[in-house]
Amino acid sequence: MTTRPSEAVEYAKTNRIALAFLDIEMGKTNGLELCRTLLEINPRTNVVFLTSYIGYALDVWITGACGFMKKPLTP
Repeated sequence: MTTRPSEAVEYAKTNRIALAFLDIEMGKTNGLELCRTLLEINPRTNVVFLTSYIGYALDVWITGACGFMKKPLTP
C-alpha cells in the first residue's frame, strides 16, 4: 500500500493493481489525473473514489473509474 501518488504510479508500472481507492484532492495531485494515469498503465485496474467532493461525481465516471463513495462512510 502507498499513500503518495508518485509511488502509486511507479508501483503500478511493475505490479498489477486490482483495486485502487483514490480521493479527488491529494495534495498537489488531482485524483482524477492519477486515475487516468493508472488506467493508462493497466486498463483493468478498478478505481474507486472515496471523497467528500460530491461535485466531482460526473467527472469521476469520465475517467473510467468503477465507483464513487462519499465520505464520511457510515455503516
